[in-house]
Amino acid sequence: MKKGFTLPEIVVAVAFFGILVALVTISLFNARGQTVRGATIDVLAADLKEQQIKTMSGANNSSYGVFLETSKYTLFDGSTFTPGASTNFEIELDTSISISGILFPNSIIVFEKGSGEVVGFAAGQNSFVVNLTPGNTFKTVTINRFGAVDIQ
Repeated sequence: MKKGFTLPEIVVAVAFFGILVALVTISLFNARGQTVRGATIDVLAADLKEQQIKTMSGANNSSYGVFLETSKYTLFDGSTFTPGASTNFEIELDTSISISGILFPNSIIVFEKGSGEVVGFAAGQNSFVVNLTPGNTFKTVTINRFGAVDIQ
């Protein structure tokens, strides 16, 4: 009696192993994408809070704000957004993420000096949507009068 594996047994084992590797690889890529999207939303929320905190702390004796666009957002100082200003800081979004449904007037959120409240706050005009392309999901970001960020 000879010991060993037959060719069909080897082919089945290699095919089974290949299928397992493919499934694991797909799962890892999907998890990476979800992590990138989640991290981007967390960074956006942190940037909003940072602008509010700088305003409340009196940094440069100025207001600070955020200008929202479809594929990026810009952090700026002052009570108005000036495109191209040297103090602006633009954050490009990952290509799988976009911003839409911006209800803030002129797509601008400015925090009031001292109190940190949203300047010109109007109920119903205080949210925007972050679209996550893979899976066609979205998160609605709402900012209340006092600058608290709620992501749902």
